[in-house]
Amino acid sequence: MKMTRDSLQKLVGEYRREGRWNAVFFFTLFFGVIIGDSISTPGSEPARFFAWAFFPVMLGLFPAMLVYSLLRIRIKGLVCPRCRARLIGELGEQAIASGRCWKCGDGVFDGEK
Repeated sequence: MKMTRDSLQKLVGEYRREGRWNAVFFFTLFFGVIIGDSISTPGSEPARFFAWAFFPVMLGLFPAMLVYSLLRIRIKGLVCPRCRARLIGELGEQAIASGRCWKCGDGVFDGEK
């Protein structure tokens, strides 16, 4: 399914906004562990345990968030309609500017070949 230049720009913007929220969530959890451990008093072992209990959760979420980020590219349709190459980041900007896929050279917008 081909798209218009405006719809590709809109989808790229949505993808970036969602990515920012994912980063905020991850880093809030990451710094929560560090700050929770650093402000706990030396005698409060339950507080330190609680802070470090989130550390494996955070490490498990990181690869899951990376996979989810890659899946969002496909789900949102930020791929070339012909070869399925990703049209995000610098390559997406190149596709928006030229109207052509960076990999196969096919037109990615309606009415272009």
